[in-house]
Amino acid sequence: MTEPSLRTITALRIAIVGGGLSGAAILLSLLRHGCAVPLSITVFEPRGVIGAGLAYGEAASWHLLNVPAKRASMTDDADHWWRWARTNGPRHGWQDCAAAGPDSYLPRRLFGHYVTDIVSAAIRTQPSHMRVDLSRAPVQALLPNRDGGYVLRTEDGRFHDADTVILAPGACSPSTRLAGLDAIEGDQLVDDPWDLDQLGRIRRNAHVLIIGSALTMADTVLSLRRLGHRGRIDVLSRHGIVPEARRDVAAEASCLTPDIAQEGLSRLLRRLRQEIRSGAQDWQAVFEGLRPETQAIWMNLPPDARRRFARHLRTIWDSHRFRMPPSTAEELEELQAEGILRFHTGRLISATASETGLRIEYRERYGSVHKTLHVQAVINCTGPRGSRADADTVLLASLRQEGLLQDDVSGLGWQATPLGNLIDAAGQVQPRLFALGPPLRGTLLECTAINEIRQQAELQAKAILQGAQSGKPLSAQQALRPEWV
Repeated sequence: MTEPSLRTITALRIAIVGGGLSGAAILLSLLRHGCAVPLSITVFEPRGVIGAGLAYGEAASWHLLNVPAKRASMTDDADHWWRWARTNGPRHGWQDCAAAGPDSYLPRRLFGHYVTDIVSAAIRTQPSHMRVDLSRAPVQALLPNRDGGYVLRTEDGRFHDADTVILAPGACSPSTRLAGLDAIEGDQLVDDPWDLDQLGRIRRNAHVLIIGSALTMADTVLSLRRLGHRGRIDVLSRHGIVPEARRDVAAEASCLTPDIAQEGLSRLLRRLRQEIRSGAQDWQAVFEGLRPETQAIWMNLPPDARRRFARHLRTIWDSHRFRMPPSTAEELEELQAEGILRFHTGRLISATASETGLRIEYRERYGSVHKTLHVQAVINCTGPRGSRADADTVLLASLRQEGLLQDDVSGLGWQATPLGNLIDAAGQVQPRLFALGPPLRGTLLECTAINEIRQQAELQAKAILQGAQSGKPLSAQQALRPEWV
């Protein structure tokens, strides 16, 4: 297949769909590298702010990043974030940030202000031939045009032409329903744990059940307590695994290389367990040492192994990879010691109304024993929906209908090249249509941390701008080769 060349370049038009962390990262990278020809970038973000997104813009003041400040900078300067927080935190309401340092765990909402601030500064200081526009109209459809680019149709009925499109929707929306909870109505069920208004309607002495035990659960427990809740909190999850506190340990060099993926998933797990048992420090040091190899190992795994991982191991992997800020873990431990917070392992069967509120039935993970809990409210903290469950959104439904998007074999994200070019329903690499951030999890597995998103954005920006300079987009062969740069 012959790659289409760009139209005669008089200006490069780029559309970024999504203005959260991923959209901000690719915008910053494009502006940083610049372009010899006029560059026009339109960011489509209904919130009207570039950088905060759902994860940071809607976090409460007590929700912390789960990595130390030295690992969350949006520039090549690892100290940039915490130095910004020391200077700017107090004016945003966080007086404690005046003492921030590289090992501090800082507020997520403040991080959103940080990203928004540096994006605004980057836009203000660009030369006149580089222009950035912000559209609050949601994109509802994306169609190929005759030039090899795309036409975007927004909710207000307008059409926008683009030579290159980057889809950066961030994490999917929270689950809206969980099997077994269909009978619950009204304020007894909180579907969105980030909605403080919903949480605030729960009576302060109510017995609450949280479904799911990952980081969202931890943040929700903090929210309940900060909102004055003093009742008992039970947590039910299928695996019963609660993320540990992140420890400041040096990465232990891993003996696992991408080649081991060809030996199969079982062999890979055995080798990982051996490394943990023989580790000089602890398992967190082993996981940190494995990170540089994780993407290559994942991409070398056969499709069936990736499917089995997604089905059986993803929850366990995530609980080890995504750990709590130490202060959050300490507060949860104190609540457990006081008998306020309790954890249960099992699968939810049903929730029915009772005289005292709700009768929850679940089956223990090991065995067939059914147990019952009597609570007054349930909070769904099972996390974002997967890519398939998001097919009902207007834009993604349009992309699927046009054959521009398909799910990865693992079901964790969209099928794409390592660079992020989407692969359409016919199996063709689309050289001018990219995804960035969480939608690439099926391709890269590790692509949701701040540094991972920033590094991926750098690669994509270089590819897009090199294509503009040469008059030809990156070839399918280059996009399929992870080491193209």
